Amino acid sequence: MREPGERVVQEWVDNTVTLLSSRGEVGAYRALPQYTTYGFIAAPHGVGVVGRACVDRVVTIASDGALLPV
Repeated sequence: MREPGERVVQEWVDNTVTLLSSRGEVGAYRALPQYTTYGFIAAPHGVGVVGRACVDRVVTIASDGALLPV
């Protein structure tokens, strides 16, 4: 925000809870409810989409979250 033209925009949105398969310690898969979020990334050369999922309401990779294919 120190440079002219730099902006940060955020908005609180309630997460969606989705059943996603997760691999357990013994290799078996099971469905777990996880919070999911998606976002757009705008850059000078294009636009991207990111999806993430986590068992915690705050979806981060640091709290055992995961990236989702979009």
